[in-house]
Amino acid sequence: MSFDLNRANPPEYSPIVAGTGVRFLLGILTTLFLIAVTGAIAVRAVRNYQPPGKFQDEKQGYCDFHNGIYFPSLAFSEGFSPYGLDYVMNYPVERQIPAFAPAVLILHWPLTWFDLRSAEILYYGLMILMLVVLARISLRAARWSRAWWLVAGVAGLLAASRAGYGTLFSGYFTFELAIGALLAVFAGDRTLVGGIGFALASIKPTTGIPLAIMMLARGQWRAVATGSAIIVVSSLMAVGWLMMCEGSAGFVEQFLAAQHEHRSDPNELPVNTWTRIDILAVIAKWIDWRPGDLLHVVTMLPLIAFPFLAVWLANSRSGPGNRETDQAGLSSAVILLAVLSTLYHHHYDLVILMPVVLAAAGGTCGWIRYPRVRWVIGLLCLIPMLNYATSNLVLGKFAFPPFWVQILTSVNGVLLGIALAMTTWMLLTRGRTGKSTALESSPNR
Repeated sequence: MSFDLNRANPPEYSPIVAGTGVRFLLGILTTLFLIAVTGAIAVRAVRNYQPPGKFQDEKQGYCDFHNGIYFPSLAFSEGFSPYGLDYVMNYPVERQIPAFAPAVLILHWPLTWFDLRSAEILYYGLMILMLVVLARISLRAARWSRAWWLVAGVAGLLAASRAGYGTLFSGYFTFELAIGALLAVFAGDRTLVGGIGFALASIKPTTGIPLAIMMLARGQWRAVATGSAIIVVSSLMAVGWLMMCEGSAGFVEQFLAAQHEHRSDPNELPVNTWTRIDILAVIAKWIDWRPGDLLHVVTMLPLIAFPFLAVWLANSRSGPGNRETDQAGLSSAVILLAVLSTLYHHHYDLVILMPVVLAAAGGTCGWIRYPRVRWVIGLLCLIPMLNYATSNLVLGKFAFPPFWVQILTSVNGVLLGIALAMTTWMLLTRGRTGKSTALESSPNR
């Protein structure tokens, strides 16, 4: 499958212009870098492996694979709803799964064809493959060369980031959601590709809801409609199977109760979490506020209003054939930042910002027009991706006073909020000056 999301072939940026021999050597070095990083994380996951069952704070290796992927799908294949209490009683898990779209159970069902150990190894290999796919999509969207040394280098950087490490260590399905989100945002006029991407990202509603709003602002309603149809039909198929096995009564109650159980975890509260990156979490942390699910959505609306307006105005000013729907320009940065900042998200979701970081660093996709600001935006996106100061590795090792813990765990959300405000303002004011907002008009520079 090709991940060239755009039929055109604009000039591509490369940070190093070198001969074949140098590129071959760089390819070997970056491949070794990718292998070293993913290998080191695998070793640490094995050493800190959490056996299926109750959560253990001191051992969390692959805990999310067990609780969020393998055993929910195994229960589904055997006719048990992973949203119900019978699931917790019959399988070695901590609790029911939260309010993920039931389609996720079909997506991961093939992993249950294998025993647990084989499935663990297989999924780790798939995560490395997904890193390569993410790197390739990011490079393509940023109008960078997709030479192997760059693909391997970006994949290695993603793996070494706080977001990549957390996903590889715990076995969460972040990379699947990230691939879906990037396909949706950068699919251009390919409705089916965008729809499949949107459906994949919408498995997690806190990604799907703001993503749908921002895609509609850019006129990608066909992709949203296609993806919505895919996710609804596949979820209904999963629910139909569960109802056939368990009976039709009580599924909605199970679904809501499972989400309530998830939200009742003290670590999920903004005042306690060290991993949340959205604006609401930062505010709630400092005023000791405990908003529920509905308040999360209600609060999202004013936060996303100006980004929506900025993208909608930029889209309306651009010609039909000259809209930035397939590259990491300014409006795409606003979309991705709005998805992360306006509704519930954790540090592992930050991998979707890699196209923006690359485009800002290379001055591609129109970012060359912002010679100083592009570096600021790039760093505001990159620092949270690499920030290990909020990890248990650091917080658990150093006895920081509570006030400094509050500051450290708020940094990522603050930086992303600033980046969203800056890019939104840039997109709005560029239109006021009468200058084109169609950043793709100069694909490379």
